[in-house]
Amino acid sequence: MSLHELAEAIEKIGDLADRIDRTGERMTEGIALLRGLSVNDVLWTGSGYLDGNGLWRKEFTVIVGSVCLVNTSAYALQIIADTPGVAPGSGVGVHNIPSGAMGKWNLAGRAVQIIGTPGATFELEVSTKAFDPGGNADSDSTLGPFLLTFANPAAGADFSLNPSPTLPWRIRSLVATLTTSVTVDNRQVTIALASGGTAFFKKAAFSVQAASLAYTYVISTADGGQDAAAEIASLPQLTVPRDVWLPAGTTLASATTLLQVGDQWSGLALLYETQP
Repeated sequence: MSLHELAEAIEKIGDLADRIDRTGERMTEGIALLRGLSVNDVLWTGSGYLDGNGLWRKEFTVIVGSVCLVNTSAYALQIIADTPGVAPGSGVGVHNIPSGAMGKWNLAGRAVQIIGTPGATFELEVSTKAFDPGGNADSDSTLGPFLLTFANPAAGADFSLNPSPTLPWRIRSLVATLTTSVTVDNRQVTIALASGGTAFFKKAAFSVQAASLAYTYVISTADGGQDAAAEIASLPQLTVPRDVWLPAGTTLASATTLLQVGDQWSGLALLYETQP
C-alpha cells in the first residue's frame, strides 16, 4: 500500500469514527428521553386528586427539576420532593400552596408528593429543568389565563387572595358577592393590591351597600374606567391597573368599612395570568 493510499484509509477511518461518535450521542439522548419519558423537558402533566389518606405521589427515573401547580381545591396543599409520609410544616423541598393559588417551584428528587385534605384537586406539570425564581418580568410569554374559585371567608371577614406566590401575575377579572345582614349600616367596599403587607393600590366602589342586600362586585381591567351614572346598583364595577405585571406574592383583598358580623363574602372567581 502506498503512502497516498494509507493516508486516504486513515482519513476514512477518522470519518467513520466521527459518525460513530455522533450516532452514540444521538443514542444517548434517545435513551435519556425514553428513561425519563420527557417531551420538551416535561416529565408529566395533568390533573389529580388526593386519595383517602390525603396523598398523591408519582416517581420518576430521572431527577425532577421543577413543578408547576394550580391548587384548584378549597384546601391548602404541600409539595414535597422524595420523602414519603406525613407532611412536615416546613423545610428544604417543602412548598405550601394556599387554596386557589398557582406557582412554580424548584425540586430535587426522583419523586413528587402532594399532601393535604383527602379529595383535594390540583393541576400539575413536572419538568426536568429548574426555573429562575426571580421571574421574567420583561418576557412577553404568559401562562393562562387561569380561572380559579376560592372558599368563602368566615362570616364578618374580608377576603384576601394570593393566587401566585412564586410568579409575577396580572389580573383579568374578579367576581365576588357580598351579602349583608339585617344589621343597619352602610358598608363601603374597597379593593386593595398589596406586596409584602404594604398596599400600593386601592379603589373604592362608588356606592355603599345597605343592610339585607346582595351585591356582586366586578373587579376588572376594562377600558373606560368606572362610570357611576351607568352602574347598576347591585352590580358595582371597580377597575384595576391594566396589563400591569404584579410581583409574585401580591395579594388582592377587600377592605370593607362597617362590615358586620353576619355579612358574608361568597362566589369568589378570579381570572388571571402568570409569567413562566
